[in-house]
Amino acid sequence: MKEGSLKNILNIAVPVAAERILLLLTGLAGIIIIGRVGTQELVVVSIANTIYEIIQSMFTGLSVGAAILVTRFSKTENHDEASCIMYHTLLINFAISIFVLLISAVAGERILNLLFQNMTPSIRLLSEQYFRISLWAVPLMGVDIGISACFRGAGNAKLPLYLTICTNVVNILLGILLVFVLKMGIQGVAVAFLISRMLGGIMRLAAVFCGRFELKIRRLYKFSARYIKLIVSYGNITMCEQLMLQLGFLGMQLITAHISEMAVGGYQLANNVVNIIFAVSFGFETAQITLAGVELGRNAKKEAKTIACSIFKLNEIITCLLSVPMLLFPKYFLMIFSSDPELISNGIPILRILLLFVPLTSFFQGIQGAIKTGGRAAIVLLLNLISPWLIRIPIAYFLCVYCNLGILGLMAGLLVDYLVRDICYFIEFRKEKWLNTNII
Repeated sequence: MKEGSLKNILNIAVPVAAERILLLLTGLAGIIIIGRVGTQELVVVSIANTIYEIIQSMFTGLSVGAAILVTRFSKTENHDEASCIMYHTLLINFAISIFVLLISAVAGERILNLLFQNMTPSIRLLSEQYFRISLWAVPLMGVDIGISACFRGAGNAKLPLYLTICTNVVNILLGILLVFVLKMGIQGVAVAFLISRMLGGIMRLAAVFCGRFELKIRRLYKFSARYIKLIVSYGNITMCEQLMLQLGFLGMQLITAHISEMAVGGYQLANNVVNIIFAVSFGFETAQITLAGVELGRNAKKEAKTIACSIFKLNEIITCLLSVPMLLFPKYFLMIFSSDPELISNGIPILRILLLFVPLTSFFQGIQGAIKTGGRAAIVLLLNLISPWLIRIPIAYFLCVYCNLGILGLMAGLLVDYLVRDICYFIEFRKEKWLNTNII
């Protein structure tokens, strides 16, 4: 069966998309639960999720580089090299997590005051309570993301999916128990988040040290600067790209704080729904990285381009189809995350506009996997730095705050950003410089 067959594409894309949605649900579970308690609590957990997405983006970026390397080694049956890549990925992610915890210990309170400066003192107090507990989950996030990415690179997308299902079940059940039965409020959501993340990390460690998989840490490998350099040299660009992207999302949330707390809540509710579609795109991007990466490893440029184009078209069709029911029945999708009628009312027009942008967002998301695979991740970084920070946020801030256009100003900034990125990604893809077969 050909590498680029529909079955092979879906065998990778579907489990990864499902895992991404479930991973998203790890944070969204807290929003769904706390959304029944109060608007202030929902705003805190929503912004906290964005902050954790920023932290996770550092792990994810480097892990994408590790996954590509694991793919190349696994397809040549060099499983010990692939396992050594995973081992060093865990070392890097652990170092990042310690850095994050140190920064939080030294400047955490000042950072929270800065982020929540336009909000009420009660929201700032709730944010301190939430982060004081949940931040200890960061080291296990690094373990979770690093191991999952390496398993996907080795062609085993189902194991991370199954473990993420277990993590989410624990998160939801604990959240319900602590918030609604024990009445712990936002602290209950934080504890459920912490315990479920710890469980997810421990289960993945058990899989790589004690499991019967080809990708397995069989011993404590000798530290290798070569492997660190391989992972970092490719992954650091992707990490920066993801970091800039997530900081852009946070910037947009903070701009909505200039409108009202309800605007923040409505915008976040709409984003939660649209993130389901983004998760599907991520699944196809992973399939593109894996399958096109295999062909590039074989120096089969024509086949790599054919696979990349097939996955791009499939991603565009499926994400647009998914957006249709959300566009027709936005209220019911928003009700998943909150029962507050005012929040839902604020979220409906925002969600509809964001869904109309799906063909634009799916366009560049469906191309960037191929560009990263061919060693052109620097282009992705550049676009995700320039477009959100020099186009989207300045336009949105000016129209929203100075021209008093509110949410319309926010959406105008997004539209210009997406159009610019679509044009640039299209030009880069057509140049075919990403068909690089010598990245290792």
